[in-house]
Amino acid sequence: MEKVLVTITGPSASGKSFLERALVGKGKHSYRRLISTTSRKIRPDEKDGEHYYFLKKREFEDQKPSMVEWKHLNNNFYGLSRHELTTKLSNGAAVLVVDPKGAKRFRNIAKEHDFKLVSIFLDADEGLVRRRLAQRIASKQMTKEEVEDRIQNESGWAKKMDWAIHLPAFESSNENEVIEIIDLLAEAASKGILK
Repeated sequence: MEKVLVTITGPSASGKSFLERALVGKGKHSYRRLISTTSRKIRPDEKDGEHYYFLKKREFEDQKPSMVEWKHLNNNFYGLSRHELTTKLSNGAAVLVVDPKGAKRFRNIAKEHDFKLVSIFLDADEGLVRRRLAQRIASKQMTKEEVEDRIQNESGWAKKMDWAIHLPAFESSNENEVIEIIDLLAEAASKGILK
């Protein structure tokens, strides 16, 4: 199979990271997770090199030329290094969680770096998303204002993706079915059926 990158996009708390973790090492293509770099502070449950590569803002700014893409969001930098992308894709398929603008930028990056791209939007029930975000407010990971801003800004994202998977809640009970669908999409992309 040719090199294929699966990007996963969706509203905050829709299950993007859960789906990403579910794909890693599984499916026909044994997906590898691309690890982004950020200048934001590490959270108590995160590990450097596992969740993100954590850098100070100045270090990130120095590394911008080595990034295939980067953005400034909520007073922090987020990006993906060229080395991370080429290394993980050299053996086949990889997966990355991005926002819709990032997914759109990856269309051009895919052409520049000669890999196929499948963009998936994970749409979840708004009630579920709000409950999950309320937990982030309670644990002080986000403010109520940040949650409302994200919900408002994230409406309409599904229309910008290749495929929208609507799930009332992405959970382990339907994990294998979703992985199978993504495998089929990745296979179609590698054969040039999806463009």
